[in-house]
Order: sequence, then C-alpha cells, then structure tokens
Amino acid sequence: MAIPWKRRLGIALGSLLAAVVLSGCEAHPCPEPSPLELATNYPHKPISARVPPGPSEYSLPLNAWVDHRGMTEFLRNTVMADGVDSLVSKYRFHCVPRAAEIGCVDCYTCTRNIAKRGTDYLGFRTVCVSDGEILVQVAVGPGPAVRAMTYWNSGK
Repeated sequence: MAIPWKRRLGIALGSLLAAVVLSGCEAHPCPEPSPLELATNYPHKPISARVPPGPSEYSLPLNAWVDHRGMTEFLRNTVMADGVDSLVSKYRFHCVPRAAEIGCVDCYTCTRNIAKRGTDYLGFRTVCVSDGEILVQVAVGPGPAVRAMTYWNSGK
C-alpha cells in the first residue's frame, strides 16, 4: 500500500521539525546548592494565586540588610559543632577579631559573598542564571552567640 506523496512529505517535514526542536532541549540546570547556599535562601510568604510570582513573594526584603534567622541558626550550629575556624575552612568566610569587644578572645566578624543562582527556561532549554549575590556578615561571640545579617543584592 503506497502512501500518497503529500503525506510522505508531511511526515518527512514533521520528523525534521521534531529533530530540530529536540536538539535544542539541552538541560543546563544549576548544580545542587551546598548546605550554606540553602541556608541563604529567603523564606517565602504565601501569595494569592491571582498574583503572578515575583520578587514580592519573599518575606524578607531584597536589596536591604536583614536579620536572617535561618542563616543565623545554620551558622550557630556550625560554630557550636566545629568552632569558628570551620567558617573559614569549610565555608570560606573571612573572619577577623572584633576590635570593639575588648577582652573577648572569641569575638569575630565574618563576611562572605555568595552567588545566588536559579534555573530558568529559555525556549525549550533550562539554563542556570544569576539571581544576584547574597552578602553575609556574621557576628560571632562571646561564647555561642551568633547573629547573621544578609543583603540580597538582586541587581534590580
């Protein structure tokens, strides 16, 4: 049974189109975030289903210094388990003794910038894009006291 030439042409063009479209379906998602990167995530607040998601969906403001409780908890647990040195060795923080705390040998100010990335869709592909940068400043000491402030520089 012979297939009419128009149908054969349609099948051939459809196959060619499918091959072109599927060849652009490369997936380049962001790598798995580290525990520190997960701790920098800003908590979400519930939003109405009618409101499109966007920067307003975060419960902490962007482009402003905020007291980041989740980050504080993560870093406090790290300092209590492994000491302040682990912030430098494990998470690449830059720590200096706090000059304002005279006589406090375990008081430090630690800082670090963390790239914020997200997976976005570009046509039929997923790509890893920059969502800005999280600036982190941590006050450690005296003793087990830890306070983390973050600034999500979204570039917007």
